[in-house]
Parts: sequence; C-alpha cells; structure tokens
Amino acid sequence: MPVNIDEFVNEYVDSLRCGEAGLFVGAGLSLASGMPSWKKLLQKPAESIGMNVDKEEDLVTLAQYYVNESHDARTKINTELKSQFGCLSKINDNQKIIAQLPIDTIWTTNYDNLLEKAFEDNDKICDVKRSKDDFTSSPKNSSVTFYKMHGDISNVNEAVITRRQYEEYDRNFELYVTALKSDLVRKTFLFIGYSFQDPNLKYILSQLRLLLGNNPENITFL
Repeated sequence: MPVNIDEFVNEYVDSLRCGEAGLFVGAGLSLASGMPSWKKLLQKPAESIGMNVDKEEDLVTLAQYYVNESHDARTKINTELKSQFGCLSKINDNQKIIAQLPIDTIWTTNYDNLLEKAFEDNDKICDVKRSKDDFTSSPKNSSVTFYKMHGDISNVNEAVITRRQYEEYDRNFELYVTALKSDLVRKTFLFIGYSFQDPNLKYILSQLRLLLGNNPENITFL
C-alpha cells in the first residue's frame, strides 16, 4: 500500500520527539560526497574476469564469482575498498541535516564514516559498532549508536561483500542480528539511500521478513 507522505512525516516526527526513531542508511546518502556505488566499486574486478558490471544485477554473486576465480581476489577487493572509500571527502548537506535530528539509533551498510563525522561535528558522542568486539564496551554519555552491519573502511578484511558472507551472516554476526531484532521492536525506522536494486537492501529485506513476518508496520521506505 502506498505511503501517504504527510501521514508518514507526522508519524516520524512523533517518533523523533519520543526518542523512538531509527534510521537505516544506504550508499545513496554518501554518493554526493563522492563515495562509490556498488557498480563503481566492482567495476575493475568485473572487467578483470571479462564481465560488464553494467549488465549484471546480482552484484553480490558477481563479487563471489570474482573471489572464486582468483586466489588473491579478496586482497584486490580490499585494495579497491581502501582506494575508493579512503579518499578525503566532505560531509554532504543531507548528512548534516540528519546529524541535527534527535536520532539515537542508526543502522548502515555503508563502509564510509562520513555520517559519524557529521554527528561528531554536532558535538554528539558516537558509539560505533564496527565489529563484534565493539559490543563489549561503549563510550560514556554517547548520544547515538551506529551499527556498521557490513563492516567499516577501517577494517576492510571483515567487510561483507560476497554471496557467501551474506549467506553466513546470521552465524558470523549474531550480535548484530540480536541487536537488530530488539531495535525493530522498539523503533520506527526510515530507510534512506537505498534503491530496490541495492544488493544490501535485498539482504536486509530478507532479514526483515524473517524477523517481522509479512507486516513490518514500523518501517517506511522513501
């Protein structure tokens, strides 16, 4: 059923006021800062095995196929991650706006740290869960928690990018799954920066169907 934008805005504003609003953030939010899309990230790996990334829809499987074809493929993917996400980039206007909102829970599949920096620029203390080890401690007086559910540029070796990693996610990242279940019950979520061709979104939707069934009433896509 289509979402009435006015009704959604009113509902989400109420959630913000009550401290019950959460965000799911995808790659689209960082594109204006020069961060790559999935197609751009995998363009060189695809070309090296004779594939055209523009003709491929299942990019997660493409990444897995690339890894299967070469003994040092993961090293090359990590190099691409460092090269494309490690460049100096400016926080964009949308990130600045989000950082001013009273949101304390943000889930993201992005590897970059621009949104975290935007919150820090607003004098907010961020608790960033980049890996399973980060669940064991939190900074004092943190105002927002970031769940980098597919990894972070600071540790490209653990970045989730291949089909096998997606399939084994529940087992290898159980702490994230448990935290996500809790937040889905407590928060009203807005997805920002995703398209329905985004491989990360397809994974998240499959998880939401498992966690919430067929009626995720507290989630809206814009």
